[in-house]
Amino acid sequence: MSQEAPTPTEPSLPGAASVGEGVYAYALKGDISSLQWPPEGPGTNRGFAREELVLARHILGLLVRQVKARQPVTYSALARELGWSPSVSATAALQPGGDTPLNDPAAPRFLGLPLNALGVALEGPRTPSGTIILPPLEVMVVESSPLPEGQVPGLGFYRFWRGPVDWGQMAPAAKAHATKALQEQVYACPLWGEVERILTTRNPQVLG
Repeated sequence: MSQEAPTPTEPSLPGAASVGEGVYAYALKGDISSLQWPPEGPGTNRGFAREELVLARHILGLLVRQVKARQPVTYSALARELGWSPSVSATAALQPGGDTPLNDPAAPRFLGLPLNALGVALEGPRTPSGTIILPPLEVMVVESSPLPEGQVPGLGFYRFWRGPVDWGQMAPAAKAHATKALQEQVYACPLWGEVERILTTRNPQVLG
């Protein structure tokens, strides 16, 4: 795929058939040296709490592992691996342990802000023409109860959906199709090792 790919709504998009109609075509290659975590600070518009950024860094490592295995992970399974249960805080959750039910509905809420922080960081690097380089790693985290059409990420994924139709307005089949197409772009991206290296050595305050 061309590094300087235009937006997916343009008929001339190289490889559009392989990406999927209406699915943003990420560059997948390019200079990501500008990659950094979003700022630490109060509120979610301008910055994130330190514990949210620390948790995002832990999530990054786990999702890079899932990419190598080509295997999405559910919110609940990811939360359990981070040691979360409804009775512990985000800071305490960084320690192993916890007994989270498989389909606990609170798991996506626990992961929401850290996944948001990770998504904001990954959208930073762009090609000279403005194409986002890195596909949304958050698409690897899916709901525990799949739709008949397939597994999809939660409602919060709308923040990082770049298709022409709002994520919340898409039919289940369209969401499942888009999820698979985005996951294939994640698998095809060769930069995750470099992403992990940069984001585990930059912004020392999030290393935890």
